[in-house]
Amino acid sequence: MSDARGTRAPSLELLLRERTRDELSEYYSFWNGHQPAPRTSDALVESLVSRMTDEESVRKRLKFLSKKLVDLLKFLLRDSAFTVTRENVLNSRLFNYMSQYEVEAALNALQKRGFVFQLSEAANKKREPAFAVPGDLGDVLSAFLWDEECQLADLFSLRAWLKRQGNLDLQDAGARLVRPCEPKDVDEAIQRLCPPAEIAHRIRALDDEMQAVVALVAGEAGGFCPKGLYDRLRDGEIKWDRRRIKVALESSHLGTVRHLALGEYGINHFDDTILVFDEVVAAWRREVGPDPAQDVDDVRTCGVDLISDISNFLSFVSHNRVRLTLNGQIYRTVTKKLTEQFILSKKTEFAGFDSFQYIYDFCVGKKLVERRDDRTLHITVKGRKWEKDPLERKLKILLDHAYREPLSDGDMFHAPKLRDQLLEVLGTQQVGTFLAGKALPGQARNAYLARLEEDHVRDAFQNRYQYAPTAVMRDAAGLAQSLFHWMKERLYLLGVIDLAFKAEAPVAVRLTPLGARALGRSIPADLVAQGRPLMVNPDFEVLLFPEQGDTYDLITKLDRFAERTSSDSVYRYKVTASSIEKAVAEGIDVSEILRLLSENARGAIPQNVVYSVKEWAGHVRFVTARRMVVLRGKNREIMDRVLRTLSARNVGSERLSPTAIVVEESADLKEVEGDLSTDGVFLEGLAQPNGNGHAEAAADDGDDEGDDGLDPSDDGGSE
Repeated sequence: MSDARGTRAPSLELLLRERTRDELSEYYSFWNGHQPAPRTSDALVESLVSRMTDEESVRKRLKFLSKKLVDLLKFLLRDSAFTVTRENVLNSRLFNYMSQYEVEAALNALQKRGFVFQLSEAANKKREPAFAVPGDLGDVLSAFLWDEECQLADLFSLRAWLKRQGNLDLQDAGARLVRPCEPKDVDEAIQRLCPPAEIAHRIRALDDEMQAVVALVAGEAGGFCPKGLYDRLRDGEIKWDRRRIKVALESSHLGTVRHLALGEYGINHFDDTILVFDEVVAAWRREVGPDPAQDVDDVRTCGVDLISDISNFLSFVSHNRVRLTLNGQIYRTVTKKLTEQFILSKKTEFAGFDSFQYIYDFCVGKKLVERRDDRTLHITVKGRKWEKDPLERKLKILLDHAYREPLSDGDMFHAPKLRDQLLEVLGTQQVGTFLAGKALPGQARNAYLARLEEDHVRDAFQNRYQYAPTAVMRDAAGLAQSLFHWMKERLYLLGVIDLAFKAEAPVAVRLTPLGARALGRSIPADLVAQGRPLMVNPDFEVLLFPEQGDTYDLITKLDRFAERTSSDSVYRYKVTASSIEKAVAEGIDVSEILRLLSENARGAIPQNVVYSVKEWAGHVRFVTARRMVVLRGKNREIMDRVLRTLSARNVGSERLSPTAIVVEESADLKEVEGDLSTDGVFLEGLAQPNGNGHAEAAADDGDDEGDDGLDPSDDGGSE
């Protein structure tokens, strides 16, 4: 093919003007359908040039070509001058599946349609016949002709893209490095082209307009920008110019432009798309773009607030009789009372969020509480273990619950894998370092799109929706947007990330030490809490300084017995009589409270605080509740016999009245019953529930008078 190389192929207009009127008319009938041809040759040439260099028109006409014609056309376009000799075509191994006659016929067919022209002697400067694709038409064709052949995975990664380029010009690649060189092979080129500093150097080497394009696509669209989105975002920047952007990005090994049709994967995307490689997006954000932590108004953290509120809710259910409405919800008066105590309800960023309903649904869904048939809410064994569970386990349970939440319209086809990708990307980030808010969702979305073929999403989508009347289609931008909403609404709620706000809009995020624990990562040594982070003041204010980051376990414990007043850079608590009494009533020992304060305080606890905490805890009185068996007789004499027998058998008992005695529910009365029977006293209704949670038995001396009204169907009586 090298024999045909040389100067660039002539322009389409020049080649058309060398053709006869009949040939031009034949071209026109193919490119313009049945419309009448212009009368003059000049007008005919002008109309053909306009039509044959229009990308949309060329796309449509390519659909009329067979595979053989397209293969031959691609062969011509491989040459930099878009020219090839007849001998090159006939001797190419690429066309071994065709006979020589079929190759000749394919060349003639392309010539009849105006895709290929046989060069004249003046243009050819070769003795053997040569064929060419007009230069401007070749530019249009080469811009998108291989789009469909490129694997999706090769479009998002610079490394994958470079490996795919079998005809990579290594010298050209090396010339764009900080220190120009000539890589020996593709692997060396990859090693030299992929470091962030080298990528940043190539970005800065672009002209100002192309730098603006990279900034828009990388910063605003996450590296994946369809033409429609580009036109909405460009804000006066360079207008869409497919060829110019494609050439600039590919020549600098920064990205590409492709026409992508993703409908078969359940994604509403059928458009030309600018793709900036993931490595380039990361390098732009790190080396070129603005610092996301600058120019923000506020940084907010949620920490373990949700976990503390869940503990508060479970404690309330455990110590109070909670009635439910007919539809299984808690009455509004109780809801309002609890919501006012929640930490989340005091945060402005959760103004439109029903924290109580979320916590209630979570506890019911994870079986921490259960709704009984009598329309009451009770804490379960799992609920009682919640407070003792390690923080990491609580985080994983909460994260699993948030992961399974459906989108607003109930669809969950793309969401699980997208969320998997987001959590995977988030887990690789440095703890405490801010990233632009759209960076992580964009990176996760791109990783998902790159794996569409590998994960067989096409087959899954077809199997799921082939019989459905309508299929839910998501656009690519919407995939990233839904991830961003899930991140700022759920991962922030769980304390996995912190949010930086500007004008009340979240613009940056950072992975927290709590988030690192939730994702199974160890916390960096410099973020592990050291020393004593508490300061206890005589006015009962407790200050917690979370500058070391990992004070989450301590915060959850403080929330149990102190009222949190603020959660800014310093956590402020107030120890009050009501907070101590509530904590003691919920099972927290006063010694545990004082030990926690003493072990974590920077100085000695003021004596007035110690004295008051003990005094407030002493105000709490407990009444022991136990299940008992009630033994009732007809008269004092019978019950005297029963009491003597119980004492002889060392069965704990207590006389309530002349005719009533109570014993522990766990007591074994079988032997007592045998001893009493020798005296003619029999026990009826032994250990049978009476409907009030107690058990009753009746002592009978054989006389039927004075029956106590026990259910005659009771199978616990004696004959």
